[in-house]
Amino acid sequence: MAETLAVLSAMTFALSIGIETASIFSDSQTLINSINKKEMKLEIYGAINDIYLLASSFKSISFQFIPRTANVRADLIAKQALWATN
Repeated sequence: MAETLAVLSAMTFALSIGIETASIFSDSQTLINSINKKEMKLEIYGAINDIYLLASSFKSISFQFIPRTANVRADLIAKQALWATN
């Protein structure tokens, strides 16, 4: 769920500053597969539905898996942000 909310937040922010084309990368292969296959998983239904709706607001958007080992710095920053909110 945290990865889903992070993607949703990034998309919302991008649209709020006028970005029309985006590539969203996540180390959650399950999430990226669900988004790309348009699967509606019960546990993340509301957030993933919002992702699908927001995606239609972009001229172009892609969702891609990136292994955590190739994304160490972003993963660390995301964890620090999560710890700061708890």
